[in-house]
Amino acid sequence: MQIVGQALVDAGLAHLAANPAVVIAMTDHVGSALTRAVSGQSVEYPLLAEVTHLYAQEYAQGRALVELINARVEVPLPASEAVGLTLHLVNAGFSAGDLSYSYTMTGLIQQFLDVIGQQFGRELDGGSVNVGRFITHLRYLFVRIHQRRQLADQRHSAVGTAIRENYPEASRCADLLGSLVELRLDAALTEDELSYLALHIARLTT
Repeated sequence: MQIVGQALVDAGLAHLAANPAVVIAMTDHVGSALTRAVSGQSVEYPLLAEVTHLYAQEYAQGRALVELINARVEVPLPASEAVGLTLHLVNAGFSAGDLSYSYTMTGLIQQFLDVIGQQFGRELDGGSVNVGRFITHLRYLFVRIHQRRQLADQRHSAVGTAIRENYPEASRCADLLGSLVELRLDAALTEDELSYLALHIARLTT
């Protein structure tokens, strides 16, 4: 635990080093990875492309953590372990103790971008500011879903109604994405969440 905790501090993530749940989860992960490294085994992470694309900041931190940990151990971790550590950093935004929700969220975000691209007949630039903002909105949305704190006005806000009237195509796309959320997360998006999702889709595609 000391190695992981110090690596987090050295990487500028002292706030996570002060969170016992995060340190324990990452220590367990690193311990298993070191055991595999000693025995010559490696793990292929199927989400490598998605993680590096969707969580560029956390991935950079994950790579730094691998380097910091490797400076303190005899058998180094493979570079691919940056993906696993990245998912732990993303997971720190949720109350879940395992990575299953982060895996699901990562797959959903990529699926959302694919669906929007198909619906609007364009290829979205993963490195653009607009896509970055959209991903940030989705991450906060998934946090609210996980914590059961979705935006909700029982009367459905006038702003939400205006969004749907002004951006009908984006609203239809938001409804489609809402269906994916319900299918994958077993949670129905509120009308306000759908409206704000439509607004972000409109900004992304205009």
